[in-house]
Amino acid sequence: MVIFGGIAAGIKTSFVMKKRFNEIIELRKILSWLRGEISYGFTPLAEAFSKLSKRTTPVFSDWLISLCNRLFVTEDGDFSKIWEEELSELSKNTYLKKGDMENLKELGKTLGFLDVKMQLAGIDMEIEELDSKIKVMREELPGKQKTALTLAGLGGVMLAMLLI
Repeated sequence: MVIFGGIAAGIKTSFVMKKRFNEIIELRKILSWLRGEISYGFTPLAEAFSKLSKRTTPVFSDWLISLCNRLFVTEDGDFSKIWEEELSELSKNTYLKKGDMENLKELGKTLGFLDVKMQLAGIDMEIEELDSKIKVMREELPGKQKTALTLAGLGGVMLAMLLI
C-alpha cells in the first residue's frame, strides 16, 4: 500500500508538471491573440479580453471574463490594480508557479498604458519569456517526469522496507 502511495505521488507530480507546461503554452497563445487585437484591431482591452475568452480554456476564459467585467464596471481606472487582483484569483485555479505570476504582474504594468507601442512592447517581452520557458520545458519535461515517477516509487519502496 505504501509503495502504491509513493507511485501515486510520482504520478501526481508528473501530472502537475504537464499541466503547467500546457498552461504556459495556452498563456502564450492568449498573449499572441491579445497582441493581434491591440495592434491590428485597435481593440480596447476590455473588449479584447471578452473576445479572447471565447477562444481559450475554461480557467483562462473565466479569468478573461472577470477582467473584462471589472474593466467595464470600474470607474477607478487603475488597470494595474485590477490586473493584479485578477491574477491573484487566477493563481488559485492554475498550476502556474509564483515566478510565472510575477512575470504576468509586470505585464499588467505596461498594459495599463494608453500608448499602444508600450502595450505591444510589454506583450512582446512576455511572449519571449514564455517562448524560452516553453523551449526549456519541452526539452526537460520528459526527463523530469520520469525522475519524479522513479523517485516517488523508490521512496515508497524505501518507506515500506523501513516499516517492515
